Amino acid sequence: MGTVVTYLKQSYLEYNSRYFRGRLPKDCRVIYSDLSKLRYMGAHKATTKDGDRKNSKHIIWIDHKLRWSNKLVDMTLLHEMVHLKLFKKYGHEVPRGLHGPLFQKEMKRLAKVGAFNRLW
Repeated sequence: MGTVVTYLKQSYLEYNSRYFRGRLPKDCRVIYSDLSKLRYMGAHKATTKDGDRKNSKHIIWIDHKLRWSNKLVDMTLLHEMVHLKLFKKYGHEVPRGLHGPLFQKEMKRLAKVGAFNRLW
């Protein structure tokens, strides 16, 4: 039996290749979930063993209420992929906060290379 690739996973793999040079983990789980209690549109979680970021396991959740718009899903996915990229480099201690200057710089890089074209 073949593997079914969901829209989320397909988008993740495409964006990873196109905008992150394939450096994000290919085995990251990307799923829809009810995030209403968290008041988030998306979330990223990394699990490490003994603090080893190189062998960490990742999951990205996208709020299921965004399913009506692939544009919102994709913008949220790219946002969470930036968190994953920064985690791979800094772990849970991203300098100056999760949405600080390093996060903003990476989001601007994505915008500059066209990642958000046709999404807004």
